[in-house]
This record gives sequence, C-alpha cells and structure tokens, in this order.
Amino acid sequence: MKIKLENFKDTLNNNYILLITSNSIEKDAVNRILAPKTKVDLNLNCKGCYIGVIENNIAVHISGTSGVVSEDSISRIVIEFISNSDFPNPKAVLMAGFCWGNPNKTKSGQTIISNTVYSLNSTVIKDSIKQFKEKVYQSKFQNEYVTSDCLNGAIVSLESLIAGKEYRDEIINQYPTILGGEMEGFGYIPTLESRGISWLIVKTISDFADNQYGREIQEKSAKHSAMLIPKLINEIAYEFEDDKSDKNLEHLKNILRGNSIHIKRTEFSEETLNDFLNDIIGPIVESKLQEYFYAIDKTGDSIFVRCFCDVILEIAQNSFKHGKSTDFEIAFHSKSILLQDNGLDFDISQIEGESGGATAWKKIDRKFIQKELVRYTHTKPNVSKFHLENVKDFLANLREKCSVKITPGTLGAIQSRYQILEYDKNCTSVYLKDSNNRMSSRRHAIINQVRTLLEKDITVYLSVHNECEAKEYKDALVDFGEKLIVLYD
Repeated sequence: MKIKLENFKDTLNNNYILLITSNSIEKDAVNRILAPKTKVDLNLNCKGCYIGVIENNIAVHISGTSGVVSEDSISRIVIEFISNSDFPNPKAVLMAGFCWGNPNKTKSGQTIISNTVYSLNSTVIKDSIKQFKEKVYQSKFQNEYVTSDCLNGAIVSLESLIAGKEYRDEIINQYPTILGGEMEGFGYIPTLESRGISWLIVKTISDFADNQYGREIQEKSAKHSAMLIPKLINEIAYEFEDDKSDKNLEHLKNILRGNSIHIKRTEFSEETLNDFLNDIIGPIVESKLQEYFYAIDKTGDSIFVRCFCDVILEIAQNSFKHGKSTDFEIAFHSKSILLQDNGLDFDISQIEGESGGATAWKKIDRKFIQKELVRYTHTKPNVSKFHLENVKDFLANLREKCSVKITPGTLGAIQSRYQILEYDKNCTSVYLKDSNNRMSSRRHAIINQVRTLLEKDITVYLSVHNECEAKEYKDALVDFGEKLIVLYD
C-alpha cells in the first residue's frame, strides 16, 4: 500500500517529524525504528519515502544521496519537498546517520547532536593560504538533548569526502571547537531556516576523516544514531507543548500503527513496568479503543475506552510480573480484541481479591459482560479475547433509535409550558448530543431536563464537546453515578 501526503495535508501540516538520510546504510537503520511503516508516493527523485509512528509522533522518512550535486541528493530532495506547497510542512527535521569526528574532542562511536552548523562549502585562496567562507546556521532548538548518550555541539558541513589528516586538520585548526563534520547540512538547512523550521543533526562518529573507515563501522554508527531518535523525539516534544492533537490525526496514527501492539520485556525494567504501561502503552491503547466508535459518528465511548484500557494494561502487567512472559501482544480486530503472551497461562476472569487486575475485571464484567454487550473467552495457551460486536451495535442502535431531540423554541422559554426534550418513551437508555450548544443558559436548562430523565431510571449517553462541558454535567448530576455516561465529540 502507498499513500500520498497531499491527501493528508490539513491533518499533517506542522504535525509530523521529517527524518532524512543520505545513503542506503542510514536509510535501513532509520526504517527499522519506523516499523511498521507505509510507503509514500512523493513523485520525487528520492531513494524511498515511508511514514510511520515513533513515540506517538507521526514521522516521514525520506532518503537520498550525499551532497548537492546529484539530482537524488537528499539536500535537493528536501529543498524541493519543503518548497512544494502541495506537501504538508513538518514541525521539525532530523537528519540521522554517521559522520567524521574531531579526534581532539570525540571518540569513535560517540553520537553528536548538533544545532549549529558551519557551512564551509566555499573557500578563498589568499597568499597561498586556503580560507573557508563560512556561514553559520543555528536551529531554533537551543537546548542540549539526550545528554546521557550524546555530545551536543557544532559541526562543519561541506561537500567533500575527507579521508586525509592534512585537509581535516586545516578545518580543525580554523574551527577548533567543532565536534565533527558531514556532507549534507549546508545544502538544505538554508531552506529550513527561511521557512522557520527547526532542525537537528544526529550522527554517530564512524571515523576521524582519515583512511580508517569502512562499511561495517558505518552500519554500526547509523544503527546507534537511529536508536536514539525515539529518545530525541520525546525530548523535543516539549518544544511543541502548544500542539493540539485532533481526532483526524489520532485516526491516521492508528492506521499507521497497524492492528497490533507488541510489548517486549526489554523495553522496561521491573521498577518501570507500571510507569511504562500507564504512560507509554496506555495512550496508544486508548486511541485504538476509540477507533471502535470512530466509524459510527467520530465519538468515543469514554466509559468503554477507560474500562477496557484499564483491564488490558492490568492483564499485561500480570503477564510480565507474575506470568514471566517476555512478549505480549494486543491485537485490535474489527469486532474483537485479542491478547496473548508467551508466559504462564492466566485467565483474568478467575482473579479474586481487591488487586488492580481484580478491580479492572469487575468493572467490565458489571458494565459490559453481564449486560451481554461484550463476550469474553479464554483459551490455552495464553489467549484472551473480547468479542465486541454487541457493544458496537448497541451504541449505533442507540443513536439511531433512542436519540433525544431538543424541541425548537423551548430553550429560554417558560419551561413549564413546553416539553423541551423529545424521545421514544420505550427507550430505557437514550443518546443526547449537547456538543452543538454554545450558551450556558441552554446547557443549564438541558441539565435540569437530563436530571428528570435520570430520575426516571433512564440511562443517558451524553455527547459533549470537551472536558469542561463534561464537568458541568458531572458536577450537577453527581448523585446519579453510572446512569450518566459522558462521551466526547
């Protein structure tokens, strides 16, 4: 499958990271961390383009060749890509790969993160002395990043494959503070600067610009740089704390992630397991669960999402903590959720006591399984399955047959004279869409009417626009507990 970025321009604009590489070694290393990935049809002379999700951020990876001379050079491709108004703008550009290092300041295998580049692609010969006509570029990213694993500092960039100490030392003597050098930044960074796009260069030292370098070292260096990208993306995410996610963006992330989440024991320690599941895996699971209702009217059933996220994470925790598993998979299918691992067999429906897992199970058992909205099966070895066809049909039917309508001309009038809400009196549960209301006076009147429905023992599924509006209802109707189920539009 291939996708066109043009088709997602509004959704992706300033909402993704652009990753760039300049050879096949770097390309392969970055593509490994982008898995699962989807091919992108750019219609540019590049060496491949893919899209995927890294650390809950959409990333697009474009690969080309070094320098700027070749038509398929990554610098030319980036310039053409950024300048094309048909493509969405990235919020940041990260170049990853390998580079040469300054032997006075670095060691082989160290990774450089640079937000300062000295462009040295022009020289002047004066009195038989070669001098570089440098241009200095500084990114908007001015912090130090991944400091436990990386060196942060300036590098040089010029279109020369340096494999001799004499030329290297000329550069270092004129720019003694640099950490190393590479061959691409000078070409594309001016275009990023003109568009106000933040950038960083992430490269691991594979040689010292002498004749001691080879493909094996380059592969190892490129892999090391690529493996640091998720950490770096997490850190620079704070630079974009004003970003507002939307449902279309989350929907696209879920498409790109595929149907399964694979969790490996190597991703956490015994001490960090709970934090890892709650903070890293939890948001992904919630987003995937919301997809079961996205196709109906783009409203997620918040009770369903929270309850099933809870029980899935508790099952995963038990799998690693007590079942001694090393791999855990959550597979999301159109009408079911499948959980399986490679540890000791465990059936959560048999759990007893007041532990987190027992509490999570009791919630979904009471709210969904006993009401026959969800079926649960467990088969050996280690396969648990939630069958969701009934809960999806229930919510769809509720909106179709038991929606509450607000009678025009009644809100703001003398309420005793008019029937404000219209609904089928045979319904024991109703669906009320409040997200189009913009006035507090209307909401106050509706709250009173919802109270009347709840007092009649009618369960109300209420769709609101945001958490603030949900709080108004929850605070006013707190006495009715689970009879009021708030959804978000």
